[in-house]
Parts: sequence; structure tokens; C-alpha cells
Amino acid sequence: MVEKFFGKEVQIGIDESNNGFSHPSFNPHNTQSLVIAGYIIEDPKRANYGAAKYEGKWKLFNGNKNIGTALRKGRAYLGAHSDFLYTSIPQSLTKTTPEEILRAQAIALLSFSFLLKYRLRPTKTKLIVDKINAEVNTINVGHILDLYLKKAALKIDVEFKPKADKKVVAVKKADSVAYYIAAIRFLGQNKQWPYRNKKVAFNHLEQLTLDVLDRDVPEYHYP
Repeated sequence: MVEKFFGKEVQIGIDESNNGFSHPSFNPHNTQSLVIAGYIIEDPKRANYGAAKYEGKWKLFNGNKNIGTALRKGRAYLGAHSDFLYTSIPQSLTKTTPEEILRAQAIALLSFSFLLKYRLRPTKTKLIVDKINAEVNTINVGHILDLYLKKAALKIDVEFKPKADKKVVAVKKADSVAYYIAAIRFLGQNKQWPYRNKKVAFNHLEQLTLDVLDRDVPEYHYP
């Protein structure tokens, strides 16, 4: 329930699964995509750095092409860890738009979506992003993300942390969510993405920015 985070101090972890770019899809309905997921937890002081319980990911992309296993293991994990949102970046966009911009847009998109869906206070929200891969400049992503946050008149504490998927609970779970969403989508035969109610359309960034700017309703108690 979204109400369990209302007014509380929260931490949002962001991570990606690039299996859609690096492995061929076995889904004839799918085009290659990058999955980026976010996971929200409350009370980050109690479950913070170094406290992430080990969560082994089934090696669904490493020679194991058992579609039943992908669906069963993936859906079991996602059903047990439901406080997530995700989006996808089609590989075709990387041919026309720098990846730094696309990554920043995806992070902003998920951040705005969490803010609105869970009725969060920006001053009580911590955003932690696993450091981007070597091919993408993390500093540039951070600068571009900051521009989107300013455009939405938001002041959110943001940190790009190396190996956050090993050290931060929320990022660890976001990493697993992105992995299993990718497994279900790329190894399955579905025509649509799974968990559609959790998927944020990549082209909705402009509208979500306006929604964040218009969010000032009394019961939200935004600063």
C-alpha cells in the first residue's frame, strides 16, 4: 500500500539490467531494451549500507534457457518484493540520443513517479543510484539529472555510489527487480511487458514533470 510510506523518511534505489542489450532476445515480440528499476524502502537508518541480505539471482541469461524457470523464479521474487517501479529504454533511442541523457531521463522519470505514487516528501527522500557502467559518464548523468530535478522544482538528496548493488538494500532489490523483469520479458513469449501497472512509459517524463510541479495539495504537506 502506498500509504505506508506517506510522510516517512525513505530511500529509493535505482539500478539497471542491460541483459536486453547484451543478450539476444528469445521473444519474437520484443526489441532490445535496457530495463531500469527503482525500489523504495522506509527507515533507511535501520537498513542501510552494508546491511543488504545476499540475494542470489538465478543465472537465467547464462546458458539457462528454461523459460519456465525464468517465469517462476522471476514472478516469485517480484511478487514478494512489490514496492518497485520500472521503465525501459529501447536500444533504437541510443542511436539518436546520448546514453547519459537517456540514463538521466530514466532516473528522473522513476523518481517523479515514486514521488507522486507514494506521496513522498522530497526533504525526506534519499535517492541512491548504482554507479553507471564505464561506457557512460556518471558525472554527466548526475549533472543532467540535476537539471531535470530543478525543472521540477525539486530538492532531493541524490548519491551515485560504486557497488551500491552490493551495499545498499534498496539498490540491491532494484537490481534484482530489473534483472527479473528483463528475464521475463526477453526469455518469454509475451507481447506486452510484465507488471504493466508498475511500468512507467519512457515518453511520459514531460507530463510527470508538470504533475510534480502541480502536486501542491494540502494533504501532501510538501515543503
